[in-house]
Amino acid sequence: MSDTQAESGPSAYQKLLEDMPRTGSGTRGGEMLRRYWHPVCLSANLKDIPVAVRMLGEDLVAFRDGKGRPGLLGIHCPHRLASLEYGQVMEDGLMCSYHGWRYDTRGRCIDQPLEPRDSDLKGKIRHLWYPVEEWGGVIWTYMGPEKENPPPLPKIDVLARADGEVKLADGDIRNYNYLNWMENFADMGHAVVLHGMVIRDLPEELKPFSDTSIKNWMPLPLEFVETDYGMKTVSVLDTGDPEVKFVNTWSIAMPIHWRFSGIRSGFPPDFTDERQEGGGMIRIIDDNHFELIRYSLLRKGIAAGLKRRR
Repeated sequence: MSDTQAESGPSAYQKLLEDMPRTGSGTRGGEMLRRYWHPVCLSANLKDIPVAVRMLGEDLVAFRDGKGRPGLLGIHCPHRLASLEYGQVMEDGLMCSYHGWRYDTRGRCIDQPLEPRDSDLKGKIRHLWYPVEEWGGVIWTYMGPEKENPPPLPKIDVLARADGEVKLADGDIRNYNYLNWMENFADMGHAVVLHGMVIRDLPEELKPFSDTSIKNWMPLPLEFVETDYGMKTVSVLDTGDPEVKFVNTWSIAMPIHWRFSGIRSGFPPDFTDERQEGGGMIRIIDDNHFELIRYSLLRKGIAAGLKRRR
């Protein structure tokens, strides 16, 4: 680096690399992330007990009121900062277990049992809240500036499908930045080495179901396509039949979604009677932690009754 460059400070690109991994409120990256909907938890995990959850560097509590409506509030009651994780679910909201202040799903204080009956204090209290929607087996939230009128929740096709069995899996928490995962998913080449079963490693019992004619795994031919929503990585492989190609695609929908190709098979491609479509999304906890939520659609494939490949 020249003396002139050193004196001028970091470049705009270097500043971008410093800013974009940040997830907290008021940071450049965090404000960008707050313009999107984010998964909070699986619907099945939000029952009759409040759940503490950290989202984009903020400590929150998710709950269902007595009518089953989900809500997301700041975890500390504004009265004495008691944790609402230990609050009590009521018919119309969540009650702090310390002094009984109760909040509805939009952060309005609707009861203060220890205050004088003629007090108007509760009408002056608005606790931190974020809008939520429940769809596709997931509780979602929007943490941006348009809380009163958030943008529409994008609908993921796999979660909307009814032609197979949809499965959701959570709980895979990583202790590094979420962008490292997205960068990793853009790199299809690593899958052949790290995750793939190359021919030499293929178990004998799987060989009848696999196309072993593919030879050009390494170096893996890759094309990278920029899209309106992110990017797509495409690999087209030759098979023993000049008329047949094996096409594999991975897609990234920024900032938190990834998706495998429509027919997701192993390496090498299998021809068993099962097809799995899937991908996943990231629940961003903070700058150094995130949770992977994976989804898949299992359905019967097209190989039933076909002759096994040898």
